[in-house]
Amino acid sequence: MLWLGSAALLAGGAGLAGAALVLYWRPCAGNLLTGSVFNDYRFEPPFTDGCLVAMDEATGFPLPVQGVTTVGALGLAAVTLLAAAWLVLLPTIRLSLPGRLVLALPAVVAIAVALWSLSVALTPSGELPGGATLLVELSMVPAVFVLANHGVDGLLLVRYVLVLLGSTAMGQFHLMADYIVALGLSEANWDAPPGSGLANVVFVLLLAVCTVVLWRVQGSPSRRPIADAAAPAITTTM
Repeated sequence: MLWLGSAALLAGGAGLAGAALVLYWRPCAGNLLTGSVFNDYRFEPPFTDGCLVAMDEATGFPLPVQGVTTVGALGLAAVTLLAAAWLVLLPTIRLSLPGRLVLALPAVVAIAVALWSLSVALTPSGELPGGATLLVELSMVPAVFVLANHGVDGLLLVRYVLVLLGSTAMGQFHLMADYIVALGLSEANWDAPPGSGLANVVFVLLLAVCTVVLWRVQGSPSRRPIADAAAPAITTTM
């Protein structure tokens, strides 16, 4: 049942991020289709001043880098739930303490960067370094290596990777992919088209659905032990 809990946390985190983005893009409520493929790329109606400001200050994922607001608070809560979606799966693998720390790294880094953004929001003229969100993505590499090096493969490895991808939704590669999708749907590219970030939310929701589907496909708990060489083998918890 831990996998179902993980999927629920992914969906909850995506829901909070989506709510934050809806609030953030509220000044663009009348301009969501301006310059988009759904409007034949026509710049009608004209952008409001509030929408232009929102486009200029958009960060991709709703973190509180522009001050402590409801949007930022929802974003922090979203990061927490997404990180928890990965952490709840750690008991499904028996590893020594160093191995567990490596596996927990993506969630820890994501929460640390989110808290870093909060400190930036509380600092006059503060700015979150661009490389901060890149650290979130890079932290996945050693975690996947540990999984693959301790007997996790095939469909089970895919399941872990899917949850990891959802848990690191605030990472730079996720934001870049979302921005590319937004640019493909709209020519209003100064700096971010209205609605930017929502594609990333949809992606995480799809990952949550895939997690549930693959959990059902694999059926009963695996009988193959997944364990560190220094720890006694136990059955993987599904």
